[in-house]
Amino acid sequence: MQHCRVKTILFPSLFGLVVLIGAGVMFFKQPDMTGRKRIVCLGDSITWGSRLAYFRWTTHLQKKLNQKHPMQWHVINAGINGNTSGMIRDRVSNVLALDPTLVILQMGFNDAHVPETAEQSRVTLDDFSKHLAGIVSAFEDAGVGIAIVINHPVDRCNIKQGNGVAYAQNYAPYQATLRSFCKRKQIPIIDMPRLLEQHQVDMTSFLREDGLHLTHQGNRIYAQLMETALQEQGLLRTQQ
Repeated sequence: MQHCRVKTILFPSLFGLVVLIGAGVMFFKQPDMTGRKRIVCLGDSITWGSRLAYFRWTTHLQKKLNQKHPMQWHVINAGINGNTSGMIRDRVSNVLALDPTLVILQMGFNDAHVPETAEQSRVTLDDFSKHLAGIVSAFEDAGVGIAIVINHPVDRCNIKQGNGVAYAQNYAPYQATLRSFCKRKQIPIIDMPRLLEQHQVDMTSFLREDGLHLTHQGNRIYAQLMETALQEQGLLRTQQ
């Protein structure tokens, strides 16, 4: 997902250290997830989180659930960089094959993106609405619970896009569509804007310089807010 440009400087020694740390993390013994109910987190780069699984919010969420609900939940990260709602819709069957109890759906950021050489978004608002309805119907028809993420604010992502409008402004109608759809269909939401405001989160530490993607600290906070929302919505009650 590349909506706002930011110059990145790589320091070879630091990069090598990160790779070494990542390799160590990979060799940690993983807990046995047999028999646990599955939460599949389906989305784009915000859900994917990081190249190193250790830093992803889904990994932090797993740790929190292990503490509060031992041996009950298995969190699966099904986020893919750059995915639009149509791409996510096309992956629904793969997610259903994982036999999830709950799907947490996060999307919209890539749909709203207007490339430099284009005048409209990658996915029109009308198509976005159709994809959203189709995804939800597929999971509901399969008897799988679903909660939808109302994405975090992107006010700082204000570079103008192909249509001459700032990304934050291009994205606003997609956010409104998510919220109105969930209200109309009475679907549980993970209301990130409300949670961030409620917990007085410093957005400069939550988001990277591009004003869109999560920092490592942001991933930790995201997991905390996600766990809070799941509790508030009663989505973990079946195992209490």
